Amino acid sequence: MESHPNGEANGRGVRPSNAPVRGRPQLSCTPCKRRKARPCDNCVKRREADTCVYPASGSAPRDQTRESKKTKKRIERLESLVMELLDRGAPNHESYSDGPSTSESESQVHFHMPHHASENGHDTDSSPVQRDVPAMRRPLDLAASSSSSSLWESVLQDIGEIKLYFEENESEFKKQLGKVEEARTPALEPYALEGNPIHWGIDTFIPSLPQRPDVDLLVANYFSPGSFVRPIIHPKKFLREYEKFWDDPYSVSKLWLGVLFTIMRMAVHASREHGSDLPPTLGDTDEAMTLYRMRAKQILMTESHAKPSIEKLELLALHLDAEFIQCQDASTSIWVSGATAVRMAMELGLHRDPSLLGGKLSPFECEMRRRLWLAIMQTDVLMSYQVGLPSMIPRGQCDTMLPKNLHEEDFDEDSLSLPLSRPWNEMTKISPFLAKAPLLAVFTKVASHILDIHPKDSEIPILEQELYAARDSLPPIFKVRPMHESILDHPAMILRRLAIDQSLHSGLCILHRRHLPLARSDPQYSHSRKTAIDASLTLLSYQALTYYETNPTQRLAGHRWLATSIIRHDYLLAAMLICLDLRQGIEGETHPGSSDITLWGRDRREEMMTALENSYNVWYACKDISIDAFRASEAVAVLLKRVRSAEEEKQRSETTVSSIPSVESLEISPEQFIPAGADPYNLSLPFSEMVASPGAIDWVEFDRYVMGGNIPREHNM
Repeated sequence: MESHPNGEANGRGVRPSNAPVRGRPQLSCTPCKRRKARPCDNCVKRREADTCVYPASGSAPRDQTRESKKTKKRIERLESLVMELLDRGAPNHESYSDGPSTSESESQVHFHMPHHASENGHDTDSSPVQRDVPAMRRPLDLAASSSSSSLWESVLQDIGEIKLYFEENESEFKKQLGKVEEARTPALEPYALEGNPIHWGIDTFIPSLPQRPDVDLLVANYFSPGSFVRPIIHPKKFLREYEKFWDDPYSVSKLWLGVLFTIMRMAVHASREHGSDLPPTLGDTDEAMTLYRMRAKQILMTESHAKPSIEKLELLALHLDAEFIQCQDASTSIWVSGATAVRMAMELGLHRDPSLLGGKLSPFECEMRRRLWLAIMQTDVLMSYQVGLPSMIPRGQCDTMLPKNLHEEDFDEDSLSLPLSRPWNEMTKISPFLAKAPLLAVFTKVASHILDIHPKDSEIPILEQELYAARDSLPPIFKVRPMHESILDHPAMILRRLAIDQSLHSGLCILHRRHLPLARSDPQYSHSRKTAIDASLTLLSYQALTYYETNPTQRLAGHRWLATSIIRHDYLLAAMLICLDLRQGIEGETHPGSSDITLWGRDRREEMMTALENSYNVWYACKDISIDAFRASEAVAVLLKRVRSAEEEKQRSETTVSSIPSVESLEISPEQFIPAGADPYNLSLPFSEMVASPGAIDWVEFDRYVMGGNIPREHNM
């Protein structure tokens, strides 16, 4: 009888991988243990003692077992990264058919497999690497952890030292998160209601209303000509109901009262940002807004979403608008509420044009349904883009026409027919949203393109041209223009123009974002680098302009609140793209065909550095009220220090003086953004030297990190 250390005898007897591991220490040495081994009783009875074999001892050290588990996890992680890289980051087959790739990832990994056509006999428009790679197990949680590369954080993940910086300082990040939450989130306990929500009647909420003169002022501010809220509530109809409410408070529904609370909340917010005086009887503005917000949410809680109605949808849409405007950072919870609004609207049939109903609705109802659907559709596009997920509205199943460009006094409930639409260049409450509609329609295509599992490179130039065509079709009144040509324009109108133009540049950024990492080494992607950098610099110039001009003594004072979290998301994406390009310029060689001189005729590194320094100053000034601003300021600071360090090392080797301007020499000085005496690139987290790790683009890891991984993303419920 023998004991084989490898668990094999005569070519058989392999120990199964799931065999139990010895839990007690071995008291005798292995040779003695083998000598003591005897055939088992069963083999002796069968007279097969010479063939009796014991498996090898399962007493491997525990730390070795743990290490093997870690190794297994690393292998599984590597598999998911490879699959993600193949699915989303692989170049187009047409792009590589004429020659080998020069990208870093392909220079490290090669798959040599026979080329086969697809099962249906047609080639797909994807990379040959994807077709030739051998079968590999796909992790079950890959789909759940993946989201769009339009997320600004996914660009940040491409920069090794910034990723490492955040991972090593997670505890400090959480401290800052708590600081931000404490600064902007008032206590909600005073606004809680007792009892079961189903028993909350209208008399539960009426005591929360202020005196009528105060409510009158807030309603007037909301519907004022200078207000730029979405016109989904018709003022004439609402005012008739408003008068009826004060005559008999129980004559209206709880949903109508929720609309009133939301109108008051938005009016208080806008008045406070404008610096307008509010009645002292309203008390603290933050407390007032929190009270009105809670009452509207509590009214929504009392209503079943399984039974949709136009009145319920109007309240939900208004509440989403208020949350969107007031929220400083991206919020998944708002997007989830938006999903509820989309499903409710489709169940009510708002995605089909009301003219198909055969005269069952009045002209007034038809027009207000179109306005409400436009608001929900545009909110869905922007919110989905902000969280990096697909739009929830199937475009091919919607045929609702755009509403007409009409003033509110042009039609009412008793209108027998609608008047002709006013010229698109005439300013009305609805005209900014109508003007933006064609551009957002193309933006939706772009967002869908980048979320495709196998995006086709051949679609990129087509979508780019559609973006430019939509921008060119804008009425002149909504086209962006220099500040000196906007002296007589309302500040909100100037910001509207910038926001509309931002849709073009953010669309260009996300459209070319996937090819930007390849562009410096491969000139066939040089157009993507030029377009993405140009668009990013334009966005950062808008950021500096709006922040400076909305200061108390400047042209746009009191209108900073119009810069919503989606607009800030565009600035974050632009900053991270420039960080990525600068970092790649430091770490690797740039092909002459993709150099700054070839693309622009001049070196633009200093211009990019200046734009980042200005952007850093803005983020730093906002870091205590926005966690996204805090993360952006830290990320940009890490990159700027990295670039400065590389420049100093180069200067020492060349014994020359740096030509890159300091922060103090910027056109917009840091004193306008940060307190005097603050150090440039002052990191809130302890900074340590970090070495960049250029390698394959890790999309999944950072999307996991953003959407619920190492650092919590959801912080503004």
